[in-house]
Amino acid sequence: MSEYTNLLASYRNPDGGRQVLLEAATELPSAARELATEAWEHPWETARHAIKTAGTAAVMGVALGAIIPSRGPAAAITGFIFGAPIVINGIRRIGNAYSAGERGDADIHAIGHALARDTISGTVDLGLGFAGGFAGSEAGGAIARSNTPVGDLCQRVQRFVLLGENKGMSALNKAPNLLKEATHEPLQGAQVEGMAGNGLPRQAWFAGKDSALANRLSQFETPTQEFNLRMGSLHGHSRYSDGMGLPKDIYAKAKAEGMDFYTITDHNHLAARGGIKPGDPRANDEAGTPIIAEAPVEYSQTFADAKAATVDGKFVGMVGIEMGTIGKVGGGHGHGIDSDGAPAAVVEPGVHTQSAARVSESQVPSALKSPAPTSLHEAQVTPGPASGAKNNGGAPVERAIQTAALTPKEQAIAAAEARDAGHYGGVNHSNIFETSEFFRATRQPRPETLSDVLMKPFRRLLGVSAPQEVVQTPKVIDYNDGDYAAMVTHLDQIKDTSGGRPIIQLNHPRYLADEDPNLPAALRGRDYGVKSFKNVAEWREKFGKYASLIEVITGEALNPNPVEHMGEHDIAPVNLAGYIDKGLHVSPTYGRDDHFAMPGGRPAGTGILAARLDKASLLDGMRERRTMATTNTKLLQGYMTVNDAHPMGSILDQAAIND
Repeated sequence: MSEYTNLLASYRNPDGGRQVLLEAATELPSAARELATEAWEHPWETARHAIKTAGTAAVMGVALGAIIPSRGPAAAITGFIFGAPIVINGIRRIGNAYSAGERGDADIHAIGHALARDTISGTVDLGLGFAGGFAGSEAGGAIARSNTPVGDLCQRVQRFVLLGENKGMSALNKAPNLLKEATHEPLQGAQVEGMAGNGLPRQAWFAGKDSALANRLSQFETPTQEFNLRMGSLHGHSRYSDGMGLPKDIYAKAKAEGMDFYTITDHNHLAARGGIKPGDPRANDEAGTPIIAEAPVEYSQTFADAKAATVDGKFVGMVGIEMGTIGKVGGGHGHGIDSDGAPAAVVEPGVHTQSAARVSESQVPSALKSPAPTSLHEAQVTPGPASGAKNNGGAPVERAIQTAALTPKEQAIAAAEARDAGHYGGVNHSNIFETSEFFRATRQPRPETLSDVLMKPFRRLLGVSAPQEVVQTPKVIDYNDGDYAAMVTHLDQIKDTSGGRPIIQLNHPRYLADEDPNLPAALRGRDYGVKSFKNVAEWREKFGKYASLIEVITGEALNPNPVEHMGEHDIAPVNLAGYIDKGLHVSPTYGRDDHFAMPGGRPAGTGILAARLDKASLLDGMRERRTMATTNTKLLQGYMTVNDAHPMGSILDQAAIND
């Protein structure tokens, strides 16, 4: 019998190991019930084991959390060291069970059941260890942050560890560049996408893009750079939208007034002139000049005028686009309803309506009320989102408009409202800077009247027609007015004129009104296209990637008169704080928003901290949030740095406690 047993034991079953693994998977439920029963029957032993496992991990976690930075190589290595024995032990158990199953006399069921028990108990121990270690490391971190002698000692150790990590990563990061340095190949600095302004890579070759390690290393390797504050404006209009004057003349005025830079940001939609009435000083100046959305060649002409005005080191002309129509907070586009359901003030899209007054139904022009349809020429208009369109919180309001009672311009606007009923109305304006592509909010073109045809020859003689094709018409990107999600999708495919990531500025924000808790939830928080994204988190991630600037000082955009003093009423820091709280990394600017060929006219200005006075350096400063806003450029200028090395706008790693 003994000889037979020895012979059977020496027999190898090549499928036995696989059968053990399958059996263990099958036995997991019964093994779990068995272990649960044992724990119930022996509560003290179970509790003692759990306390010992979690407590040991917690004690070690406290010690390590107090002296090791929470993010970085040291923390990763420590976590690996703690996790490796458990993983190795688990692999060893599986290997032993697999080998045992290949024996000829192996009891497959018993081995599989034992492996299932080991798997469950090991998983529980791993969970207890993780929970204890995590809690302990949090407690250790709290000790390190405490204002005590022990906390001070822990902080010193953490900074020592952090410095060692940084030096090691820096040496590792430089290794692939040794050949470049040996051949004296220069780095091109800010002109090369993906490079920092000082010529160093924005990310380590061994770390993910924009990762904490890459960010920390860039801070460690970046030498102190010499910056100077450059003063100017990032928001203004010409006769190509709803302003006055030609771009070349506006740039010349800005230069003569001593500005370092000036940016023309004409509106990108056809309805921008809707609020300009007879007697407005802009009306005569704009007569005969098509709006830029009708003649995108004007956008290219603005670039040409900006280039002609630019003298590096003295003055820089820049170009942007002001995106989309603006709606009343809590309502839809122009002829929508206000937050209480009453008719909103009748203001054509494009007009600044932050403080539009409510009007009664009797004050609404009869042409915009809802008469019974009487002919085939009447159109159904839905200012809010159409049925089936993505809901942005505005209630559909169907109105029948008798087109015969409207002027051609009113008909065009009404038709545009009807066609684009799915707009995400209520969004605010934003600027996109220096993209060679022209983003056009889709709207119905203004119909050409008999007067337009007859006046064309005279307008050409007077020089008020659209620019001739002396510059190349830009590529036009059409997107549904207010659909910021679609706009951002296009931005993902392009660069600005310096080769960098496009930059967005939030214009004339209205945070308190937009986030008014008295508004219904669906009508709250709609500015800057939030409702065109799936949720705020997606908006923060996708839109926030480009949003770097926010206007916190306003310049009375529609006041045609110079202003000598700007005070407290012109400043709204709550807008900056509010959008930072919403998760955007934005820095303050001044919103001149000139409409009357008066680029100055106010003592306020925007300051950009830049290495040089040229377009690439200014854009880099805007992109990196190195901006400030002041109510008086002569009396109040300044900027901030951290530890005399990191300029305002920097996003710093806090892996270790800083001084």
